[in-house]
Amino acid sequence: MQDLIIMTDVIVDQDRCTQCGICTTVCPLGFTFEANETRLPQALEKVAPFCLKCGHCETFCPSGALKLDFALEEKSDNAVELNGMPSDLLGNYLKNRRSIRCFTSQKVEKEKIGQMLDITRYAASGCNLQPVVWVIVYDEQEVHKLAGLTINWIRHL
Repeated sequence: MQDLIIMTDVIVDQDRCTQCGICTTVCPLGFTFEANETRLPQALEKVAPFCLKCGHCETFCPSGALKLDFALEEKSDNAVELNGMPSDLLGNYLKNRRSIRCFTSQKVEKEKIGQMLDITRYAASGCNLQPVVWVIVYDEQEVHKLAGLTINWIRHL
């Protein structure tokens, strides 16, 4: 079994940590101090209570040694490897991403809507507070009514 150290909100896998210091570099609050051969990354006591849980340390750790200590059942060791993706491929992907503007009358299953909304909670927000409330309106007449009210509201801005 691997040795794990739990620091405030972050779990450090001692066997995987290479003490590269990337976690320190990417943390917006300086949440960790730069590790060396004798020390693993640890929370700075004065800022640990203010951790935003933004996930930068976890996402950017090249060895996968860090995990935020919440929603562990959603974490996987099969993360998408973006570090090796050529910039032109990533740029092409981003340039070709589109929003849907042409809708069909085909209804989306409620389960799929639930799955999509569950994923949206990972979108970045100020201080990672997720200050969004979603209301799902599935009835077509109600959707048209809300759309009309929204258009009227926009006209009065």
